[in-house]
Amino acid sequence: MKRKAILVVLLCVFLGEAPLFAGEMQSTEEGLPVAGGGGGKAGIDEEEMLFFEQEAQLSLATKRLQTVREAPAVATVITERQIRNMGARDLADILRQVPGFGVTVNNFGKTEIEIRGTKTPHNARVLVLIDGIRANDNFTTGPGWPILHMSVDNIKQVEIIRGPGSALYGSNAFIGVINVVTKQGEEIDGVIVSGGRGTFDTGRYNVQAGKRFGDLDVAFFIDYATTDGPKLRVEQDAIGRSGTTDYFVNTLDTGFKVAYKDLSLNTRLIRVERGPYLGFSDALNDETELDFSHYLSELAYQRRLTDNVKLTAKGYVTGSVMNMNLELLPEGTGPYADGWVSALSDKEQNRGVELQLDFRWADTHQLTAGAMVEQRQLYDPKHLSNVNPLTGAPLGSVQDISDFANWILSKNRDVWAVYLQDDWRVTNYLNLVLGVRHDRYSDFGGTTNPRAAAVVQFAQTWDVKLMYGRAFSSPSFGELYLVNNPTIIANPELEPDFIQTYEASLGYWKGGAQGRISYFQTDIDNEVVPVVQPSGASKNFNRGGTAVHGIEVEMRKQIFRLGTEVYGNYTYQKAENTVTDQRLADIAAHKGNVGVDLSLFKHLNVNANLFMSGKKPRAPGDPRKDAPGYALLDLTVIAREFNKGLELRGSVHNLLDKEYADPLPPTVPGDLPREGRHVMVEALYRF
Repeated sequence: MKRKAILVVLLCVFLGEAPLFAGEMQSTEEGLPVAGGGGGKAGIDEEEMLFFEQEAQLSLATKRLQTVREAPAVATVITERQIRNMGARDLADILRQVPGFGVTVNNFGKTEIEIRGTKTPHNARVLVLIDGIRANDNFTTGPGWPILHMSVDNIKQVEIIRGPGSALYGSNAFIGVINVVTKQGEEIDGVIVSGGRGTFDTGRYNVQAGKRFGDLDVAFFIDYATTDGPKLRVEQDAIGRSGTTDYFVNTLDTGFKVAYKDLSLNTRLIRVERGPYLGFSDALNDETELDFSHYLSELAYQRRLTDNVKLTAKGYVTGSVMNMNLELLPEGTGPYADGWVSALSDKEQNRGVELQLDFRWADTHQLTAGAMVEQRQLYDPKHLSNVNPLTGAPLGSVQDISDFANWILSKNRDVWAVYLQDDWRVTNYLNLVLGVRHDRYSDFGGTTNPRAAAVVQFAQTWDVKLMYGRAFSSPSFGELYLVNNPTIIANPELEPDFIQTYEASLGYWKGGAQGRISYFQTDIDNEVVPVVQPSGASKNFNRGGTAVHGIEVEMRKQIFRLGTEVYGNYTYQKAENTVTDQRLADIAAHKGNVGVDLSLFKHLNVNANLFMSGKKPRAPGDPRKDAPGYALLDLTVIAREFNKGLELRGSVHNLLDKEYADPLPPTVPGDLPREGRHVMVEALYRF
């Protein structure tokens, strides 16, 4: 209680009695208030004033546009300007600055997203959307491998809700939902060319083109990025060897959007070729190459049938292609003179339709009703190897063993769902949101997940949000249908795991100052956990449970005369295993950000951010000391419009060259080293 009281006092002190710049509240097309009005300040151009005075809006929390304050969720919006100013290289750089989020890398180089003390190796408890289109795959049920490598140059904003979202979005909207909103042609308005070079032989090249012609809006972009990655020293891997990490990454990301009146088409392809970082067996190697492609295409129709009824209809196809050439063990390991080499591949495709009706009823209710039907497939798996995985015996050469020792089964999963939400404006100061969704899966049955929220705005500058939600995460195809793996045994009887979350949030908004303090409590049951079998392999069962509670504090303050924004956030969380009553491994109790975004005159911007993470406990039975905490400083300087249309940007990530590592399991004596100082210089030109 003492810690909570101190945080409330700090929040009030930081916000103070800031001058009111926002003016009176105005209404959007949907009848939602946004900040407006206010006069210009010396030294700040129109674009900057618009950025400082408008309150961010999102559609993620209720599937309709509303301000962050009104959203019945603890929400964050990261704008294009903020992304550019922070020098973000990828989605992970953006998410690390969000309260409650943590970003780490595992042994095979995949970025792990932790939200409120909860994470999995494949991010199966986080739903990622691109323009509202699901980007999670079937094999892991987490966001597809290429998603976290997507280009950030084409992003308009990133919308984030912390907490459950299954009442609207179904599976994997478990502990958080991320929606990446990309630019329309009208927002590009011409041609933008950019490119840059950096440390580790890094290069990035991007072209965007877009325009609006009356009722027709067209946008296109293509982005190519490459890096050799840091060569980081590993003193000892799982088989006792030393060496350096291998994490080259080549990314091609391209997309096309066209909209004409009520009809729109959105397509995207992201392809990533990359190295193994450490390796799938925690063994250093130099022959692994991973090749992933993720694609999506959606045709949408949106029409207002009457003044009070709007129809949205969508048909979509998403999918992925995976090719993994793995050196599981290097040459000379045990009986494998040529090493253990395997090539695994598969394809995925999801096809579905969704219909949604939005009703405005008696000016006090916004009803949203929807239904979706989808088929999810994993097909055409292939397995080539120079080792028989059933016996461990060398085969003498790489052979196609798909007929007798394939690595996963081809499977289909049929899903349908219906959902209903009522956003009820009880009074001018009180909104209630009630929602429920039922999902039915062909392989494990149905689940129903409700939500309830009350949002109270008072004294013009304060709001209180009280929220409850239940969510689920479906078993992945990998957990259900993996075969012939010597270390992992699939369990086709797995059921979903569930979470219940209770949240209370106090927010403040007054002109150039805003802040929020939020308390959350989450309880996960029926949790999927690995259990070691007599053979030494592990098999998943629904036997686990987790409880996490914590506090998030976030604050921002704009000083218009200087064109400066200062900000900070802090998260305290306590995560425990409810079966063993022990703290969860690799979850820091304390983390946060402190930063400043400074506009110097009209042409120069400086952004500095300090990310801090506390120490992380080890797993039960691991004799090593807790993984130490660390602090990372990033700095970005941007020169804008010295010549018309030209922008120059220099970014330094981990400016102080801090040595730090992400925790690894006890099979490796040390931990996984992370990159040191990374410098990037870029130029952008608008035609």
